[in-house]
Amino acid sequence: NHDGVSFGGISGMNRGSIKDVVNEADVKIERKGSSAVTAIAGISGTNFGEIKNAINTGNIQGTANIGGIVGNLEGGSISNAYNTGDINGTSQVIGGIVGSITSSNVNITNIYNTGKISGPDGVGGLVGYVFSNPNTVTITNGYNLGVVEYPAGQGIDGGSIVGGGAITIKNVYFKTDAGYQKYGDNTVYATTAEFNAAFAA
Repeated sequence: NHDGVSFGGISGMNRGSIKDVVNEADVKIERKGSSAVTAIAGISGTNFGEIKNAINTGNIQGTANIGGIVGNLEGGSISNAYNTGDINGTSQVIGGIVGSITSSNVNITNIYNTGKISGPDGVGGLVGYVFSNPNTVTITNGYNLGVVEYPAGQGIDGGSIVGGGAITIKNVYFKTDAGYQKYGDNTVYATTAEFNAAFAA
């Protein structure tokens, strides 16, 4: 590995458009010696362009900036994308759809995760961590049904939807023991039918 390398099941780095793709392969990258892996994902390691109609079912494992669809989102957009694979990082910034977001004016729409997301810090069911500031990143229409695991402790970032950072979230839900909870309010829908009706409203 060379310093600053991105890996993806479909593309290492995307500056154009990726549409109608499925990755079923596991992607596992381990840091060797002094080499630095920038980002790892099921679809595109680092993304500047458009990703639309993308599915990842493979398990993704590495160090940092790891996502089911994109490892590091530096620009562009993601729409109609979902992940069912387990996403695991040994360092930080791990998300079911996107690991890290470092660009402003990013829209992510119609996404969901059902895989297990785990790591030591910056762990989110859909997005690991948003580094861009001010808050011009938006998630619209999404849900996380997967388990999110991170250690409890002061200074540790983690969440059912987003691990941390400034982001706008619209019509997004996550699974709890009681049912499906809407992000940003305490409404819980006990049945799948109730959740589906609320999500579509």
